[in-house]
Amino acid sequence: MQNWHPLQQILHVLKKCNTLKFNSCDRLRSHEIIYHYGDIRIKKLVCTTVALAALLCAQPSQAGIGISPHLALPLGDFGEAVGTGFGLSVVMDKDVKGKPGRVGLIFLTFGEGDAPTTSTAIGTFAGYKHQFGAIYGKFDINIMRISTETKTTGRTFDNSEVKIKATPGIGYQMGPITGQIDIDLAGDWAGVNLYYVLGAE
Repeated sequence: MQNWHPLQQILHVLKKCNTLKFNSCDRLRSHEIIYHYGDIRIKKLVCTTVALAALLCAQPSQAGIGISPHLALPLGDFGEAVGTGFGLSVVMDKDVKGKPGRVGLIFLTFGEGDAPTTSTAIGTFAGYKHQFGAIYGKFDINIMRISTETKTTGRTFDNSEVKIKATPGIGYQMGPITGQIDIDLAGDWAGVNLYYVLGAE
């Protein structure tokens, strides 16, 4: 995998973890990644996180890499349909041409709420981060595929769509631990992260 694009490496590892089922695609194009969700298992989440962390750790040492459990509090109409979301996220902070940037991956699964509806969301994000001492502000643009399943008497309805989301937030870093909160401007959920930053003192 030495000459592969980093996203190709990630997809290769995810295939082996069997977290996602992919259709055959020999060329990697961000808008042509076709996949669908199977049953989610905790061991698959752990496998995915370890794989992503291993891939990101292979990046230059000056990049700050954080791994976090992710709590998502659903809001609005989405919050009326599903319950609290749990998942994982990995972020890499790195200066790009002297500007503080960040990229990452996120996975969330939402249980049933008032309706017999469940949902999963997986995606990637990129954004800007500005530090004010130990406090920072950030603004990310997310590309996410959100799949929703609603069960009624004798029938199941599935829906899957790609959404672009903007998520501003604030965080506080103390040594290797970073707490962060953000909100989806589309009003679907607010997020809480507690990152462990690899290599931080």
